[in-house]
Amino acid sequence: TALSPTTGSGLSQAAHVVYQGGFGYRYPYDVALKGCRAGSPHSTPVDDETHGQAGLKEGRNPGEGLNSASIPVTDPEQRQHAEEVLAVMAEEKSRYGKAAQWHLKNMKGKRHPNGGGWVADTATVAETAYVGPNAMVLDEAKVLDDAVIEDYVIVYGNAIFKDNARAYGKLAVEKGVFSKDARMYIRNEKKWCTQQVTVPADSDAPQKRYAQLMKAPPMQANFDIVQPETSLLEDHFNERSGTIYGSHRDDRIFFDGVLIGNPGFTYDGVETGAVTFNGKDQWAEMPGELADLETITVDVRFKVDSAKKQTLWMFGNDESSQLSLSVAGGELVLLGRGGGKHADCRGGKVVSDQWTTVRAELDGTTMKLFQDGKNIVKVETAFRASDAFTPGKVRMATLGAGFGGATPMAGAVDYLRFFTEVLDDFEKAEIPMVNPRHLCPRFLARFEARYPDFHAKRIYFEERKTWTHPLYLYYKKFSTGLKSRTEILSRMSGDRVAEMENKIASLKQRRQDINQEMNKERQNDQSHKEREKQLR
Repeated sequence: TALSPTTGSGLSQAAHVVYQGGFGYRYPYDVALKGCRAGSPHSTPVDDETHGQAGLKEGRNPGEGLNSASIPVTDPEQRQHAEEVLAVMAEEKSRYGKAAQWHLKNMKGKRHPNGGGWVADTATVAETAYVGPNAMVLDEAKVLDDAVIEDYVIVYGNAIFKDNARAYGKLAVEKGVFSKDARMYIRNEKKWCTQQVTVPADSDAPQKRYAQLMKAPPMQANFDIVQPETSLLEDHFNERSGTIYGSHRDDRIFFDGVLIGNPGFTYDGVETGAVTFNGKDQWAEMPGELADLETITVDVRFKVDSAKKQTLWMFGNDESSQLSLSVAGGELVLLGRGGGKHADCRGGKVVSDQWTTVRAELDGTTMKLFQDGKNIVKVETAFRASDAFTPGKVRMATLGAGFGGATPMAGAVDYLRFFTEVLDDFEKAEIPMVNPRHLCPRFLARFEARYPDFHAKRIYFEERKTWTHPLYLYYKKFSTGLKSRTEILSRMSGDRVAEMENKIASLKQRRQDINQEMNKERQNDQSHKEREKQLR
């Protein structure tokens, strides 16, 4: 998943178009590292040479910047030293003292037996819940039932995760009750600037996009192939507006993938484009958490070049925990295993070199396959997509092959879409058009055809919109007054202002000329060169 960079105006304000993601533009590159070891956003006070805990540094109040929260310290000698330093700092009547008290409190705890994550003595975690080795549950937070806290997530404050709720990535969540089918990826707080969306603290469903996408169908990801790419499999269900904030507020959700083996591209038989796989060493990989859902719909449009067994898509952890759609002998095969369950759904007919659309739906009671809009098979099963993901294991998702490129596909894929619900009338769902990072002529033409009156409506709106915010009205009044006063002063001074401006420009030019003369003389001055050499 991805997040976002800094705030500002001008160039930096527009930077979010390029810098999608909390750590800059996440265009996938192949990087080889030598002599390195994996790091962690969580450091201990001992790891931090200054004992300046993340919560103690300037601008970091308790909870903010928690991705590097310096907890825990389990070595007895190191722990004693850290506690002594913190105890002294805690006496300060400042935010640093308050932060030191916060760290002291949360350093008292133990590792959770199911996952190995850190649990403060003041927090509550059920034996059945999972807390990953790098995750933390602090303060009075609770993780109950079969909830899963993965990766580097920190649950603190009075936040509660229960039922089948799950959290991923570097999320730091302070408040809210997350229950039932909740999935959390980023901070659930008010969106800034153009979005201005107040997000509810509580949730019982997968986290949604906001801004223009908040009224879209319940999509999770849209891998709509629109143009040739070298290595990026772009998720087009992505927020594009809003400001940027240095501490990763106003973050965004998207599930960009990586193309392996430089797959091809074609316009043959598709509206915008399709990625092609050679059936040997080409496929795509995506973040597995996009499919770790209690209810899921997966829709794909494709064609195959042969009748051999080949995998269209797969997600899960490994051979024992996965859900996949493949073609074998011209028949569609939807297989699921994991969580002590097994599901097998087969049917339909796939003809070589013919495009077809196949949709899989799983809701915990049934597994269904649709081909070209028709329900071709239905199986009663309790298997869910989330059963393909065992907490603590690596989450994976692939397109055009199985894990590691197994049973590769020979053919093309127009699009692959994930939804967080099973829709009553799927065919009527309108897929939002969100432009790709690299805008292409075909996409623009498609947009113009779909919304022929867009520009006229925009001009109509711009001409009639009213500004009522008090701050805007104040600055408008200020700007009008400033402009008026400037014009008055300009008229009073006659040509004097223009004369002064010309004189200033002339002096600046003379200064530049003198500097150039000085530099030229220095270059020819041997003694000056010797002095420069001695100083260096």
